[in-house]
Amino acid sequence: RQPVIMGKLRRKTSLLKNEVSFLKSKSGTAVKAVLTGPLTLAFLSKIQSPLYSSVFEVADDLTDILSQEIRELSELGVDYIQMDEPCLVTLDSGEVDWKWVQHSFQKLSASKGKSKLGVMTYFGDAVPVYEELHSLPVDFLGLDFTYSPGLVDEIIEKGSEKVLWLGALDGRNTKLENPEEVWKKI
Repeated sequence: RQPVIMGKLRRKTSLLKNEVSFLKSKSGTAVKAVLTGPLTLAFLSKIQSPLYSSVFEVADDLTDILSQEIRELSELGVDYIQMDEPCLVTLDSGEVDWKWVQHSFQKLSASKGKSKLGVMTYFGDAVPVYEELHSLPVDFLGLDFTYSPGLVDEIIEKGSEKVLWLGALDGRNTKLENPEEVWKKI
């Protein structure tokens, strides 16, 4: 279902507190929480409120809301917070305001406490924005090989000072993929 924004966005309660508390009580290993990023949430929403004149105004409020959530997750002891932002690689280059993205991730990162914060991209080619992604104030980057055929060469050529999480399976594919075929792509 597509979110519809009809008024001022506000945080009523934690999105993941109960789930994370349960997970931490049952798991003896590192805990990761996954949130959809503010830009992706804003672009995927129908904005029907006169309070917002642009998708970036919606994303600003979502950044503030998600910063509160990140702070709470960090206080709960979450080790990794994964921020899914497929819009960074699926939108046309002119639609992504990288100055805004940088500012948003500075706010999000300021809330992470001892947790590691990362941004994940998928469903699009990360190669054209590889350097922009590396400029974000995050601890790790998640990049998708299935939609970025030149990604291996880009990583070899430019390297990475950030920890990379690399996706090799197509999340949109309903067929079980052959491990040998996946390995050949890498």
